[in-house]
Amino acid sequence: MLDNTGREEPTLSSRSVRLSFCIPTYNRADFIGECLDSILAQRDDRLELVIVDGASTDATPTIVKEYQRQYPFIRYFRRSENVGIDEDVLKVVELAEGQYCWLMSDDDRIEKGALAHVLSFLEYNPSLAGASLNYTSYDQSLSYKIYTAPAGSGGRLHQDTVFDCRDECFKELGVHISYLSSQVVNRRLWNDVVRNKDLSPYTGSAWLLVYVIGLMLAEQPRWGYIHFSCVANRSANDSFITRVGGYRRQIIAHVTFDHVISGLFGHGQVRRDVFKTLVADRMPKNLASYKANGASISLQLRLAVLCVRRYWSYPVFWWKVFPIFFVPNHVLSVVRRLYLCLASRFLFHK
Repeated sequence: MLDNTGREEPTLSSRSVRLSFCIPTYNRADFIGECLDSILAQRDDRLELVIVDGASTDATPTIVKEYQRQYPFIRYFRRSENVGIDEDVLKVVELAEGQYCWLMSDDDRIEKGALAHVLSFLEYNPSLAGASLNYTSYDQSLSYKIYTAPAGSGGRLHQDTVFDCRDECFKELGVHISYLSSQVVNRRLWNDVVRNKDLSPYTGSAWLLVYVIGLMLAEQPRWGYIHFSCVANRSANDSFITRVGGYRRQIIAHVTFDHVISGLFGHGQVRRDVFKTLVADRMPKNLASYKANGASISLQLRLAVLCVRRYWSYPVFWWKVFPIFFVPNHVLSVVRRLYLCLASRFLFHK
């Protein structure tokens, strides 16, 4: 292709791509534009965007193609049928050409200054298997900040960190590694693992990302954490709930996630530390949100049985999670509305 000076325009293969934004998407026409805008506002010559569409039935293809016309370096692959998030994550990294791949959810956005922070961190810390990025939770419209569960266990991480031990990395970041938008992976190492390891027991789990990163760290146990908030997380927009329902979503979050973590670490201390963090830092808010959204009594009973069976041996479960089951839904709904009103007006502006 020639540019407007008559010279040959460089292709992706003829220039150095430092970082590929890899975005799997499915029926996110209402959100993907904001995601792309946030990335394109910070772009430079070291960047590419790759999008894999899991056979969207809404206007997602039309929107992406409009962006392609304006930004030809965006690459777009659309499937003929939906095969699930795990296969789409594998495909989008396969198509990428960057040294590192920043995996990105189609409904989130990157924060101002995030790209420069990530590129600088990668430059300063060579030979990383990848890095996890800090994030900030916003309301569903990404208009104002709300409570954000800490990326590291118990909120202990307060600065950029490099882990040189897989066990320590997962003890601290294991739950956070499941958050797609906050993971940057070394593409060569990722591809080596995908080619040479049997992923079939975990493909379709929705947590293949976690399993592959765990295998990467077994090969190259050097992983970074960037404390600068790089990602704006759109809360209360979980597409899995729409697709599989509330109870099945909790099975994915607890039982299926456990299957992946146990596949990496067995049933030892690392697994227990990962789920202690899940119980202490994530479950109270998630359960309260379910109830505030009007979860039925039957659903709550099923969730209570599931949680007690899995977490009865965690003391933090009994004082931080279990009592929430006894708080009436309408009380939690009122508390949430008051909190969001205060957050939008006074507490956490962009």
